[in-house]
Amino acid sequence: RTMNISATATRWIALLMTAMIGPIWAIPSRGPMKDVTSDSNFIVYYGDDYYSTSGELNPAIMNDLIQFDVVVINPGQPHCTPEVVQYLKTNGVDYVLGYISVGEDFIDDSVEKPLGGGTGMMKYDASTGDLVPTQGNTLQSFYVDVDSQDVAKDVNGKVTGVNTTARLTPDGIPDYNPTFLGYMVNPDANWRWVLENMRIGGSGVAGRSLTAGLQQIAGSRDTSKLSDRTTNFGCDGFFLDTLDTAGPYDGEGWYPWTVDAMLATVKHISDSYQDKTVLANRGAFFFSAGLKSPVTGEYSIDFTIRPYINAFLFESFLYDSDPKKALQTGSPSFTSKIDTTWLPKSSQRQIAWTDSACLAWSMSLAELESLRTPSTPTSVSLDSPAISAKTEI
Repeated sequence: RTMNISATATRWIALLMTAMIGPIWAIPSRGPMKDVTSDSNFIVYYGDDYYSTSGELNPAIMNDLIQFDVVVINPGQPHCTPEVVQYLKTNGVDYVLGYISVGEDFIDDSVEKPLGGGTGMMKYDASTGDLVPTQGNTLQSFYVDVDSQDVAKDVNGKVTGVNTTARLTPDGIPDYNPTFLGYMVNPDANWRWVLENMRIGGSGVAGRSLTAGLQQIAGSRDTSKLSDRTTNFGCDGFFLDTLDTAGPYDGEGWYPWTVDAMLATVKHISDSYQDKTVLANRGAFFFSAGLKSPVTGEYSIDFTIRPYINAFLFESFLYDSDPKKALQTGSPSFTSKIDTTWLPKSSQRQIAWTDSACLAWSMSLAELESLRTPSTPTSVSLDSPAISAKTEI
């Protein structure tokens, strides 16, 4: 779906907020994505049909993708190669961004295992209400044990389902996301090293051979090895997923204790790849003034990632991404036109906020202090009637 936001309305809101609260954000920050406007076409494509049975690039897919100005791909898909990125760039796509999960370790447990060789995972400690180091295991420090969970696996050891049986009750096993089945992560310095160095083919991080890290996603392509998935993809930047791990909420799948490490991770990516674009997927709480965690007592806005991203994606604006809530009637996996009531999540144009880097959310921490009234929390919402939006067919 393409959302057309009135340029007049958005600029009016930004000017109004500036007039009301003074200068916007004192910290040097990334600007909006150059040449991307409310009229630009955007797609997240997690498909894997880039090649035809003959081994050539699939024209039916590639010709569809080059119609977009911004394309997000997942280098971890078995048939995604640097050649795909090269073709998209050569044929006019302005931005090709590579998917990377920063808040969960997505693996197939029948093939890979949680990374060991560490000082032990973190666990929830009821006496302090915080995460503390564990003893008696050699898992990496970025894994977390907060809830007790029942984990179902198939005959090969692949996880097929997770049920939380007791909240805030560690069971000695690293937690899974109960919906998407990735290992929950506290993105500390050790995890940032993994994000940097893991490579398809396994030469970067022992035990991780199926996932591209930051260096492989953004590194320069070798034009003589475009079909070699172990080489660099040469993307224009990153699509940061699973930021919601750090959400301030009290419930399964939310780990508000990780918010400071999440901020540090996004800042690390921004600082290390200053010439690359950073698109945040979800994590709207980072921009919500007055939103206080009932678990930690912290305000998410104090850890805002706003200076370190170019754009923010409101994923699943109309379509719930939870597979447990998927439409019983089904939906097409891809369509270049909005011709159905229900929209598929992974292969449709979605909202990307790039004007003034998240619009009116660009406030300084000092300016937001006056909004902190726990009894009457204040937030800036996409539902604001001042924002004019329409769906184009």
